[in-house]
Amino acid sequence: MKNKTVAAYLLQIALAFSLFYSAWRAFVNPFDWIGFFPLWLTNMTVRFVSHEAVLMMFSIGEIALGVWLLTGKKVWIPALLCAGLLGGIVIFNWSQMDILFRDLSLMLSALALATLNRSRNS
Repeated sequence: MKNKTVAAYLLQIALAFSLFYSAWRAFVNPFDWIGFFPLWLTNMTVRFVSHEAVLMMFSIGEIALGVWLLTGKKVWIPALLCAGLLGGIVIFNWSQMDILFRDLSLMLSALALATLNRSRNS
């Protein structure tokens, strides 16, 4: 197995783990995670569904994204979606950079994974 392939698999696992873990923690203790949503989003959605419901839908999306990453099918697409998700979290919560600095590294890892897989046409 080529080193590039091993590196891509390790990145897939790392990103999927991050998505699964944050989704799991959101289900276990939602009030620790709701604060990471931008205020404009929570104000907009509260008219239709509760904050907890928005968080649960987001968490289900994270799980789906993690599963897609692990399937190995067109990995560059979920990798780019993951990078966008993480970038959005960092941008909208910049004042909490002491907590989110790892998300910036994960975002760059997702971009690296997308680059590795796009060049392989997978």
